[in-house]
Amino acid sequence: MQTITDCDMEEDDRITMLEPRFRSISLQALRPSARRQIAMHMDKELTTINVDNGMLCDWRGLAEIVGFSNLEISKMERTGKPTEELLYEWETNSNCDSTLGHLWSCLQQLDRKDVLSDSKSYVERDAQTFIDQQERLKNDYCPLQEPTISSTTVPANRDHLCDETRYLTIHDSENPDNPIIYDAFVCYNPDAEGKDGYFVQQCIKQLEHKHGLKLCIPIRDCLAGGAKYMMDAELIKARCRRMVIVISHEFLLSQDCDFQVKFAQSLAPDIGRCGKRLIPVLLEDRLKIPDILRHVTICDYTKPDLMEWFWDRLASSIRAPLDPEQELSFVPRKIPEPESLPDSISINNQDETSASPSQSLITSLLGKCTETRLTLE
Repeated sequence: MQTITDCDMEEDDRITMLEPRFRSISLQALRPSARRQIAMHMDKELTTINVDNGMLCDWRGLAEIVGFSNLEISKMERTGKPTEELLYEWETNSNCDSTLGHLWSCLQQLDRKDVLSDSKSYVERDAQTFIDQQERLKNDYCPLQEPTISSTTVPANRDHLCDETRYLTIHDSENPDNPIIYDAFVCYNPDAEGKDGYFVQQCIKQLEHKHGLKLCIPIRDCLAGGAKYMMDAELIKARCRRMVIVISHEFLLSQDCDFQVKFAQSLAPDIGRCGKRLIPVLLEDRLKIPDILRHVTICDYTKPDLMEWFWDRLASSIRAPLDPEQELSFVPRKIPEPESLPDSISINNQDETSASPSQSLITSLLGKCTETRLTLE
C-alpha cells in the first residue's frame, strides 16, 4: 500500500508554493495567457465539495471565498468565461484583497494543487515582468520641477493683484503697457481639418505679409491658462476693429464660433453697424448662412473666377474706417441760380413788320412778362 510521506508533502509544497516577493503583487499583473491557464482548470464545474470549508472546488467556490454574492456569481456565469470575469471583478473591487498571495491562498483552501502547479510558472513570469516595469518607470521618472529651483522669483502677491484683461496675448506678456490693437479677429474652428486651417494660413500670408494688416488668431496669439470666453470677449470688444468669420461646415458645429459671432453682433445690434464690423467669408458651397449674417455682404471664396480680386477686396473691407467722422464726406454740388431776365428783348436784324408769326408771338409774350415784373417792382 502506497503512503504519502513527509518528503512527498514537502515536495508538493515546493512545487505549488509562490515566491514570497510575488505575494504582494496585484492581480492586474496577470496577462491573458496566465488568466487563461487558470481558467482552463477552474471553468470546469465540479460537484465535489471541499470537506474543510464546504466550498465547491471550481470557480464558484473561489468566488465565494473572495466574498462575491450569489447575484454577482450568476452574472459571471452568464458571460461564458466565468473565471476570467471573476479575476477582472476581483482586481477592480477595492473592498477585496486583490493580490497574487490572496489568490494563491484561496486556491490552497480549495485544495486545487493542479491549478497551483500548472499556472505557477505563468504567474511568476508575469509578476517578475510587472516588477521590472515598475522599476523601469521609477528610473525614468522625471520631476515636474527642477530640484535646484526652490520657488519662483515672482513676488507672491503679484499674480493675485494682476488684471487678467491686460494679459491676453503673447505680446501682452512681453509689453503689457503697450497692447496691440488688431485689425481683425479671425473667427474659425481650429479643430477642423483641411480647408479652414489652410485658409487661415493664406490669411496670414496675404493679409499680414502682403497687405500689412494685423490679425488676431486665438490659437496663435492668445496666452494659455485664461478663461477662454472672457479672453475672446475682451479681444473682440476692446482690441479688434473687425471680425473675419470663416464660414464652413465645421464653423456651424462650433460652440466657440457661435459665441464669438453673437458677442460681436451684440456690440453693434443694428444691421448697418453690424455689417461694418462683421466680414463673413464663405468657404464652402451649399451652406446655410446663419440668420445673424444673412443680411451682411459676404466675401465668396468658393468661386475661382473671383480669386483675382478676393484678397484685395477683403483687405480693403478690413482697412475701411468704422468711425463715421473718418469716412469720406460728399459736398453737395451747388445748383447755379438762373440769370435775371433782360428788360427788353429785341430780334436783331429784323423789324416787326418782317417778323414771322411765331417770332411775333414770342416777342409779345416776353413784353407782357416784362410789364408784369415792372408793375410788381
